[in-house]
Amino acid sequence: MVPQLSRCAKHDRRRLANGVTSVIEIRLAVTPEEVHTALQLRYDVFTEEFGDERYADHSARIYRDQFDIPGALINIAVENDCIIGTMRVFERESGPYIGDEMHEWGKLAATLGKPEDEVIRGAVIVTRGAVARPFRRLGILGGLIRHAHALAADRGRIVSLGTVAVGNEESARQLRRAGYESYGVRQNQMGWLGEYFFCRLDGCAQAGDAQHIDELGLGLENTGTSSLTSNNSVI
Repeated sequence: MVPQLSRCAKHDRRRLANGVTSVIEIRLAVTPEEVHTALQLRYDVFTEEFGDERYADHSARIYRDQFDIPGALINIAVENDCIIGTMRVFERESGPYIGDEMHEWGKLAATLGKPEDEVIRGAVIVTRGAVARPFRRLGILGGLIRHAHALAADRGRIVSLGTVAVGNEESARQLRRAGYESYGVRQNQMGWLGEYFFCRLDGCAQAGDAQHIDELGLGLENTGTSSLTSNNSVI
């Protein structure tokens, strides 16, 4: 089922299609209302479009799991006051994470040449990335990933982990473009089959990676936000 997007999101996409220049800002959600809207966007994409019912709250039309706690780092992409993309950054130091049994901490520690406990303390898990259907192929998902990297690096983290559902080739492609490496396909205890990725934060595509910025038409600013100017370019 195709999700029903807000009228403003539909209107803004038509303006982009007509060649009207628009700025898309990528930043942290800072109000409860922004977080709630991001959870609604997840519901549109994960549940209504892709049929994922695991954490769907149908009465509120949001998609929320136990890690969407107060203070969670929720990135959003905003165009004309409409939230059109979102991604969560979970700091593993905060505690055990769903799917922990699928991450090979010992293997990652050996690859990074660091003690396993240091890797766990320094890991972030980039997850719950979603972009409203009409706004895909504008580089927004890649921008959300890079903003997550910059945020995590600023907070002293050393490695970023990501997972995508097997068959979600677009998300897997964006992770690889951002410098991630796959380290296997596994099924978790809930039966979800995913491909698992990792990336050293000192090697992931961030603000200084000019080639990736040029591909996406996107650059990070010192304010902690990203801005993307679109004139109907398709990536």
